[in-house]
Amino acid sequence: MMNPAPAGQLTLAGTGPGGLDCLTRRAERAIREAAVVAGYHLYLELVIPLIEDQEIIEFPMGPRSSAAGRWSAVPGTVSASPR
Repeated sequence: MMNPAPAGQLTLAGTGPGGLDCLTRRAERAIREAAVVAGYHLYLELVIPLIEDQEIIEFPMGPRSSAAGRWSAVPGTVSASPR
């Protein structure tokens, strides 16, 4: 019998209207402290200066349902999993 994977935490951080100066401090902290940062390429590009050695999972823009069903994320959101 396999042991279940340990429970993790998913934080959704909105990228605002664009630009680092539009992020809240909480969103910036969540991205900086994440082990994994996932999002659409366009939105990841906005926050790339905050991403250091985190794993990045990037997916192309497409129908909202394809990403939302898999990631429970919406356009304009970067998902950050704490380390």
